[in-house]
Amino acid sequence: MFLVSRELFYIAQEAVVNAVKHAQASQIVVDLSRPDETVRLTIRDNGRGFDLGPGIVEVGRRYFDMNLPNLNVIVQDARFALTRLGGGYQEIGIDAYRPPYIPWQLTTVEFFTEVRAHLAEDGVVIINVGRTPTDRRLVEAMTATLQQVFPTVHTLDVPETFNTMIVATNLPTNDDNLAANASLLGANIHPFLKHSLALAQRSLTSTVASDLIFTDDRAPVEFIADSLVLRFALEGGAAQFPAHP
Repeated sequence: MFLVSRELFYIAQEAVVNAVKHAQASQIVVDLSRPDETVRLTIRDNGRGFDLGPGIVEVGRRYFDMNLPNLNVIVQDARFALTRLGGGYQEIGIDAYRPPYIPWQLTTVEFFTEVRAHLAEDGVVIINVGRTPTDRRLVEAMTATLQQVFPTVHTLDVPETFNTMIVATNLPTNDDNLAANASLLGANIHPFLKHSLALAQRSLTSTVASDLIFTDDRAPVEFIADSLVLRFALEGGAAQFPAHP
């Protein structure tokens, strides 16, 4: 119980500091309750959020060469914009963060149902999810959620990182399909594609789902991410990073 209390304190402390420091909040409400067998910590403030504005896109075009002729940039909430697009996409990639969190509204069964409706018959969705070497709760919850919508989910651990790429396919697939498809490309494929396929094959790992499924009614992404980070720090995980002078 002491460890739970300490983690809750640190989570609340971090949220309050961020609200004051980054969002310039003048009012913060911290509510700790235990309605049943769970503990619920709610923190609300009147601080300012961050908008993705056209200026960010201009920076990308000027300094990162975001000028491909087939690149269509839409400055809008991702889920809202998706519902207004056509379908038939071969791939939908989700890499959206309010560090260190994935926005909860992009993690739910309802959202992935909308995503699947916009995929081609043989399309795939891929999402980048954080983890630690010993804590895969977020990965496993995201896997369980995707399995409610897609017939097959694959898991790839990115080497030397705390990232896992989860790939869900619109058609039933298996891990052997990756090697089989790579062999059909022949010897003249681009070296980068060849390297990427080989790395993906080496990165495949067992797909494990938890009992937790994210929905629009309940998606405790931030709670899991906070406790994941805190557990990693309390167990001495930060010691593996080089110290800065």
